[in-house]
Amino acid sequence: MRQSIVSQGSVRFSWHGGWTLTKILVIVGSPTKANTYSLVKAMYDQFIKRNVEAELIFLKDLNIKNCDGCDEYCGTKGKCRIQDDMQLLYHKLKDADAIILGAPTYFWNVSGPLKTFIDRTDPLYVARASKGK
Repeated sequence: MRQSIVSQGSVRFSWHGGWTLTKILVIVGSPTKANTYSLVKAMYDQFIKRNVEAELIFLKDLNIKNCDGCDEYCGTKGKCRIQDDMQLLYHKLKDADAIILGAPTYFWNVSGPLKTFIDRTDPLYVARASKGK
């Protein structure tokens, strides 16, 4: 069961497991603004309608380069050396209480933009910054 709790002027969703979600990052990994985008946008609109702090990100609008597999840098520094729009997303991912990913299925896998994004989240995994999300 889901219940709403009003706190400090914003609605927070509290799940029976004790989670409280106040900041949600909604990421669209589709290369087009078609079916997947429409479904994810409708979910995002419901969050906004209920005064939940949410941000919608369309990966195709960003300049995110492919991971170059530099495990020695990522693994030791806990951050990525590639300077592109992914640097902005690292902070958003760390600050989010929940992350929602939406993507179509192509050849029994996620879309290219989402796969590139997932590969580039390795520094967060190394730093354990996504634990509990």
